Amino acid sequence: MGKIENDRIEDILEAIKKTEDELNPEIKGIIRDKIQSHSKDDIYGLLNTILDESPGEDGGKNALTGFYFQLLCTLYYLAEVIEGKWDFLVLELHQDIIVGNESTIRFIQVKSEVSRDRNLSKEVTQTELYTGGWVQKLISMARLFPKGEGIKTEFELITNFIITNSSRVKVGHYLYNREFGQDVFDDDDLLEKVTEFKTRGLSENFSYEDSCNESIKELLSRFRINPKNVNVDNLDDFIGAISSKLGRLIHDSASVSFSDINYLLGELCFKCNHSNQGSLMYIDKEKAFEYLEVLKQRVSSNLEGFIATTNNNRLIDEIVTKINESYKELQDPLKNQMFDELEQFRNYLKEWINEDFSMFEMVHRYLEGKPFSLKLNTMPSLKFKEKAEEIFKTLFILKVLLDEEINFSEKFKGILIKEANNFYVSLVGLDFDQTMEEGLEKLKSILEKATDEEKILILMQNNHTIFQGDYDDEDITERKTLDVKEIIKVANEHLSQEKSVKDVDYQWTIIPGKKFTTFLRKVKRYEDIFSFKDDVQDKLEVFLK
Repeated sequence: MGKIENDRIEDILEAIKKTEDELNPEIKGIIRDKIQSHSKDDIYGLLNTILDESPGEDGGKNALTGFYFQLLCTLYYLAEVIEGKWDFLVLELHQDIIVGNESTIRFIQVKSEVSRDRNLSKEVTQTELYTGGWVQKLISMARLFPKGEGIKTEFELITNFIITNSSRVKVGHYLYNREFGQDVFDDDDLLEKVTEFKTRGLSENFSYEDSCNESIKELLSRFRINPKNVNVDNLDDFIGAISSKLGRLIHDSASVSFSDINYLLGELCFKCNHSNQGSLMYIDKEKAFEYLEVLKQRVSSNLEGFIATTNNNRLIDEIVTKINESYKELQDPLKNQMFDELEQFRNYLKEWINEDFSMFEMVHRYLEGKPFSLKLNTMPSLKFKEKAEEIFKTLFILKVLLDEEINFSEKFKGILIKEANNFYVSLVGLDFDQTMEEGLEKLKSILEKATDEEKILILMQNNHTIFQGDYDDEDITERKTLDVKEIIKVANEHLSQEKSVKDVDYQWTIIPGKKFTTFLRKVKRYEDIFSFKDDVQDKLEVFLK
C-alpha cells in the first residue's frame, strides 16, 4: 500500500463500521432476507430480477432498487481500482464507499429515489442536502485524516437525480467540482446552510475545527455532487458506462453484459456477507484483479460468438449470399441481372460499412437508436443476422428507389438516418407483433434522446421513417403522417437566424417497411431488372413525397 500503513487501514475499517442500530432499516432487511445465508446463485438471481422490476410505491421495492444503484456505483469505483487510480476500496453494502491511494482518500455517499412519481431533478430545498445532514455527515469523515497528516480528503455525493438551485440557495457549482478543489466564498449559500445546521446528523458537540483541523468552508471546497443514472426507469446508460469501463480493462474490443455485471455484483454481495467482517469489505488491487479475472473468464466464453457478430465482411457475404440464393430459380436475363445487382450491393456494403461504422453499430442504431446497447450486446447470433438482413433488404430497395448510394449520415450518432436531396429517411426496427402505436412510442423515445444539434438538423428537413421488422402488418399498412412538435423541442436560440421553430414543418411521415421488401418477393414477375426498377420507383415514390 505504499505510504499508507497497515494500522491506518485498520483505523479506516474500524471508523466506518456501523452498529446494527445505525443501519438503514430497509437496506438491513434486504441484506438479512435476500443476501445473508443465500448462495451466490440466489443473489445473482435477485439482481437479475431487479432489472425486470418496475419501481413501485412499496418501500421495500424502492429500497431494493436503490440498493442495486448503490452496487453499480461500487462497480464503477472497482473499475478505477483496477485502472490503478486507487489502491483500495472499502465497501459497506448498507452505507458508504471509500476509495484511497497513498495521497488521497475519497468518501462517497449514494442517495437515490425510485418512486414512480419522482422527478428527474429536485430543487435543493426539496432535498435533505443540509437539513438532513447529508453534507455534514460526509465532510465530517475528514476526522479520520485531519489536515496536516499528509492525506487529502475528498467528499462525493452520488445521486440518481439532479439537485438544482432554488430561488434562495445556489448549489449548481458543486455539480462541476471535478478536481475537488474549488474556491468557496464567504457568501456561498451551501456554506451558510451547513454552518446553520452544522451538527445535523452528528453529535451536538461536534467541532469540525477540533476534529478535522479544518473549517466547514475548507471542507466544502473538496465536496461535489455527482448525478448518475438520472432516469431510474432506464438503467441502460449507466450500466453501459460501467460495461464500457470494465470491458476496456479486458480488451479494446471486449464487452461486459448485463449478466456479467450482475454475476460480479453477486460475487461482491456474497463475499461481503459470508466473511469474518460481516457486511464490510476491503478490496485491494490484488482482490480487484481477481474480480477482473472472473469477468475475463465469462467474456472469453462468449468470445467466439462476439467475433462472429462483429466480422463485417463475413456477415455481409453470408447475408447477401442468402438473399441471392432465393433467386437461383429465376430465368435469364433477370437471373444474371439480379445477381450482378446484388454483387454490386455486396461490394458497396463492404466498402461503406468498414469505412464508416460496423454492422454491430448499425444493428444497435436500428433497434435502439444508439450506437451501443447492453440489451442487444448478448443478442443471439441468429437474431443479429436476421436484423441485419432486414436492414440490407430495405437498403437495397432504397438504393433502387432513390437511384443513389444509401450511406447513413455521419452527423447522427443515434437514429439511423439517410440524407437525401431535400429530406431524411430513417430506419427503425420493430419487434414481433408491435403495433403502430408502439412504433411511434419507440420513435419518440429515440428522438427525445437526440442532441440539440441532431434535433436542429432534423427540424431543417422533411422526415420519413421506415418501420421495419416483423411488426403487426394489420396495424402498419399505409403511409401515415404525424405531427411531432411535442416530440422535438429545441429553443429558438439554438436555431439559425434564417429559421425559427415557428417556421418548421413538423410533419413526419411513417412508412410501412413491408411495402418495400415485398418487391423482393415478387422479382420473378418481371422480365428484366429494368422493369423491376421502374415498378419500384413508380409504386414507392409516393411514400417519399
